[in-house]
Amino acid sequence: MSNTISIEQASSQLAWLVRGLGPDDELILTDNDKPVARIVPNSAPRKRIAGSCKGMIEIVDDGDEEILDHFKEYLP
Repeated sequence: MSNTISIEQASSQLAWLVRGLGPDDELILTDNDKPVARIVPNSAPRKRIAGSCKGMIEIVDDGDEEILDHFKEYLP
């Protein structure tokens, strides 16, 4: 939900307004009836980008039978 408020009105109650934001809410700040800023909660869900974890996992040795022995019951 989008709420619009002037900067002057928001200045005295900004902490209360920000704490009241839900995940899909936004707060539009205006100056002279023109939008100048938009405040959204930091907890908004991030979009996942394919390949963004590339390089984060390193397989040192995929042929180590001792390690594979621990997972025998899960392997075909």
